Amino acid sequence: MKSRLRLLLMSSAATSSHERRSLGDRLPAAMLAVVIFASLVILALLAVVLWLAWTSGSPGSQDLVYTSQNFVEVFTDQRTYTVLIDTLGFSLISLAVALGFGIPAAWSLWLGGGLGQASALAIVMLLMMTPLIALYWVIARRQGLVST
Repeated sequence: MKSRLRLLLMSSAATSSHERRSLGDRLPAAMLAVVIFASLVILALLAVVLWLAWTSGSPGSQDLVYTSQNFVEVFTDQRTYTVLIDTLGFSLISLAVALGFGIPAAWSLWLGGGLGQASALAIVMLLMMTPLIALYWVIARRQGLVST
């Protein structure tokens, strides 16, 4: 009786393990399918943006003309260069703040983990907020809220 119960328990354990293994074998294929689908959607949207950049007029109308005038307008507009300078400033501020916190935190954790996991998590969360802080600083500077 005990051997029959033992055999029954072992067979049910083997079945559930096999089912789990089967599910585990299907997960990478499902994740790959999701990634491929998302990539195709992103590439399709990028293709539409690039196509519309070379056109003048509304899609589907008779007035649609292919032209490079849109690029001439963008690169001769002074606001384009103002936006590029602000973007560069935002990037450099974000990089400086992230490196200023990240390098000492990584070094401290590498030397022995003196900060502990809770402190490391707090530092990671602070680093995730860094781009928002830098963006606020750039916007506040442009609005005259911060004097430089």
